Amino acid sequence: MDVNADNTRQELTDEQTSDTLSRDCIKHQRFYRRHEKQDGGKAPRTWRTRQDPFADVWDGLQSRLEYNPQETAAALLREWIADCPDKFHPGHRRTLQRRISDWRQNSKGHERKMNAVMLGESEQLLS
Repeated sequence: MDVNADNTRQELTDEQTSDTLSRDCIKHQRFYRRHEKQDGGKAPRTWRTRQDPFADVWDGLQSRLEYNPQETAAALLREWIADCPDKFHPGHRRTLQRRISDWRQNSKGHERKMNAVMLGESEQLLS
């Protein structure tokens, strides 16, 4: 229902309602097209916004991952929360997952390089 200037109610037809909705949708589309965030060619952020909670334990973590590379971030974090509940909390899980993922990618690249070097040397020895 729509209220006229003289406060009488008038029933809107389905056609009028759909026209009104269409106009509103078009207005919203134009607004959002004008106000979309522009990338602007910005470089990705490289600085940290918070201190790394794992900076103190990262060396021990790396040696532990080298010994058991299949260990998960969740399992490690559960142990650390049990040991130091004031320092670590479940909200650190995603940060630890990212750190471990980066470490695994870098260590695989290092392993590939070392394997290529060793294979290259062994091929030279055989010929």
